[in-house]
Amino acid sequence: MFFLPFLFAPAVATTVTVGEVIGIGATAFGIGAGIKGAIDYRKAKQLKAEADREYREMASRIRRQAKLIKKNSRALAA
Repeated sequence: MFFLPFLFAPAVATTVTVGEVIGIGATAFGIGAGIKGAIDYRKAKQLKAEADREYREMASRIRRQAKLIKKNSRALAA
């Protein structure tokens, strides 16, 4: 009877070790996902800023062209 607990001790130690390994793996996966998320956020922020800059440039060109057309059409209308 005294030997029975010693027979199950390695199985319990192995179970705890496997649980720890799974926990460490999940933690590493979570940290990796967080880092990737931060990198993706930075890239998305840069892309948004670039798109905003391009939009403003195009809107400025359209406004200049509209003013030029309006100015030229006044001479034709008179």
